[in-house]
Amino acid sequence: MRRSMLVLFAVALLWACTAEQREALVKITATQKILAAQYPDGTVNVNLMNDRHLVIAVLNSSFNGKPATERAAQARKSAETAFQSLGGDLDDVRVSFVSRKGIGVTITNTIDSYAFKADELKKK
Repeated sequence: MRRSMLVLFAVALLWACTAEQREALVKITATQKILAAQYPDGTVNVNLMNDRHLVIAVLNSSFNGKPATERAAQARKSAETAFQSLGGDLDDVRVSFVSRKGIGVTITNTIDSYAFKADELKKK
């Protein structure tokens, strides 16, 4: 029942969007799926703000317990992947590794957060 309600909501949302908004939603969804494959043990949330700023939150992945140097390298890889997936038309990409616990009431803790400007992510 809940799944069918979500599908109905998604269809209504798409119907209410302009063609440009639908295209952006499809691109964001595809990017989220690509990133999720990089973190099979976690959850990936992707948010595009004002069409220019991408925020990626990686929840409860094994990278939370790894050294900061490994998280930084993985964050750069994820930022580059997302930047290219969205056509490189962004000002910046932020990647955060987050711990989230709880049922009903959740406790969220950002382990590390990395910001990358578009110039850093463009292929040379």
